[in-house]
Amino acid sequence: MNTTLAFAVPREELANSLLNGGTIEITLSPNLMKQWIAGRRASSGVTVRGQAIHMTGTRAELRNLVLRPGQSESVGIRLLPRPGLVRFIGGKLDVIQLEGDKTIGGVRFTYKPMRLVVVARPEV
Repeated sequence: MNTTLAFAVPREELANSLLNGGTIEITLSPNLMKQWIAGRRASSGVTVRGQAIHMTGTRAELRNLVLRPGQSESVGIRLLPRPGLVRFIGGKLDVIQLEGDKTIGGVRFTYKPMRLVVVARPEV
């Protein structure tokens, strides 16, 4: 089936989203990456640097993935903290599997930092 993976900040989180703390990086399993490349990297809301896929807004979509019924693949989500970040309370990110406009699966990730993170700005 032709599948889309959508990555979205939930509506109730828009005012104080994970994106306030930095950039969200998406990593696909090797097989899923091959399928996405074969589907011409159809997407919206992302930039790609090598194997790293970065969200550019509150919703991103990776389209033209062909998945068999019952096929299982992994997707990694990582928050890259913004330089100079002093305080960050966390947030949520939904990963939604769609066939056409129909939602057929999904999961909500909740990020809760364990401690204060300070990222130094590089010297120029």
